[in-house]
Amino acid sequence: MSRRRAALAALLIAGAHLPAFAEGTPAIESSGPAYALETLRSLSKDELRGLFETSLPGELPSGIVRGTVVRLSVNLGIKRLILNQLWAGKNFYPQEGAWEEIVGKRYFIESTLHNIVAGANAFKGQVYKDVSWLDGKPCWVIEYRKTSPIIGYIRDEFRHVGNGLYLGWTFDQTADQNGVAGRRAEPKASLQSRRRIRRARSPRASRAGRRYMLNFAIDSKPAPAQEAS
Repeated sequence: MSRRRAALAALLIAGAHLPAFAEGTPAIESSGPAYALETLRSLSKDELRGLFETSLPGELPSGIVRGTVVRLSVNLGIKRLILNQLWAGKNFYPQEGAWEEIVGKRYFIESTLHNIVAGANAFKGQVYKDVSWLDGKPCWVIEYRKTSPIIGYIRDEFRHVGNGLYLGWTFDQTADQNGVAGRRAEPKASLQSRRRIRRARSPRASRAGRRYMLNFAIDSKPAPAQEAS
């Protein structure tokens, strides 16, 4: 079983013990006239990318933030509804910060977090600023390779899109430039093929070519109070 499928299986197993979890998970409410949750869910992948690329990182969230999956890759092999029944957001722990080496490069870790899965903290990550694989501009990145190796292939990027709402992109870090996990394209003998390979190996093409997995949204505003029945 691949690491990706193992991690998804872990989510499903955890959720199986808490069947009522989805009922108690608050939904993200409107974050303004332009960027309400329902608006994000109605956008295409290209439209979500346009919104992401015109946004800034914003301030780093703190504490528990509600979350939802907005869009899934058709190749992911799991339904958005299932993920949203299990994953409810993230729990950020701001810290003084420290420099750490991650895969040969030093980053300033500004926060750690846990994902909220089936009502519990799970899958710890490290948060730092880096350039996005989409456009080469600053964004917040969540790295899991050191803290949660089972989902270490995942790279989360997110930016603030307005009124406490953040839009995120999740990538498979093990995918090659063709978006195929764990496999490289075989070079061909023709000059045209060699030119394509050289272009694919450029830094920007390498970042953008990683496999897209899903889009998510997190909301740092307090959950709306429930009306008394």
